[in-house]
Amino acid sequence: MNHQPNTYGTGCDPEKKRSYRSLILLLLLSSAAIHALTFLYLKSREYRPDRQEPTLSLEELSKEHPQEVTIAQDCCGLGLQLSDLNEMQQRYWSLPDGVFVEQIEATSSAYAAGLRTGDLLLQIEDRTVADLEACLDAFEDYCGEADLELTYYRDGQQSSITIPLD
Repeated sequence: MNHQPNTYGTGCDPEKKRSYRSLILLLLLSSAAIHALTFLYLKSREYRPDRQEPTLSLEELSKEHPQEVTIAQDCCGLGLQLSDLNEMQQRYWSLPDGVFVEQIEATSSAYAAGLRTGDLLLQIEDRTVADLEACLDAFEDYCGEADLELTYYRDGQQSSITIPLD
């Protein structure tokens, strides 16, 4: 038997067995910390696995897929300028089909009722308006009415307003 003094002053060095407890504990703690940080990161970004993040900025998409914009002026005397929502905007912001409100006169009845520039028209009365042509047809059909009900999309929410026609 080997009788060399050990550092503890007990006389002999007992057979040393390696203990992995501290290493296992360290791994468990670091794993828990990684999970907690990942959870906080995803929660802060309101992560939804069904939604894909855009890979290109809107400007880069515009350069890759230029699209001509047709603007319809003053539908039913409401002071609106409307255009088709282009595919790249729709995909970038995950928007439903509709017609984009390019501009609205601040003195118009549509503005007074709550419609704003940047809103997306989805429905006029009971007709869905997926594109500018369908929207203009609906305006033409309903312009003689006393009131006009519009359904629009803004900030992730769908709302309806009733606009009195002069």
